[in-house]
Amino acid sequence: MLWKKLGELVRHNVPLVVSICIVFSVLFWAGGCESTTLSLTTPDLKVTRAELKIEYEATMASLEQQVIQLEKVVVLREQDLDRQDAFKQKLFEIGVALGEGGEVNPVGVATSLFALLFTGSMMNSLVKDRIIKTNNKSKS
Repeated sequence: MLWKKLGELVRHNVPLVVSICIVFSVLFWAGGCESTTLSLTTPDLKVTRAELKIEYEATMASLEQQVIQLEKVVVLREQDLDRQDAFKQKLFEIGVALGEGGEVNPVGVATSLFALLFTGSMMNSLVKDRIIKTNNKSKS
């Protein structure tokens, strides 16, 4: 008897019943499920806003470390270029002195060239040691 009355009530108020069902479904969906999007690191995985923020911060930290490493490599390469340019300049100066008919002291030339080579290799070694120490500290 109660089911018959309930059935009649639903049949007479179908638009109202459908509207109530839609409203409850939307409220359940909006309130019960967090929004998700594709992950930055694993595109097949869906993540929430908080997880996305954590992934973003981790990715930015990694990129900052890569930029620091890149800057260190650039410094090393620039020092190598400076050393090569100084060596070329010294050779050019010796060539000019010989071309002008001046006398060049071979011992002085050899000493200057070895000093340039030694200084460049020492600078290279010191910078590499510093980079290795920095990398070891960041891994610890």
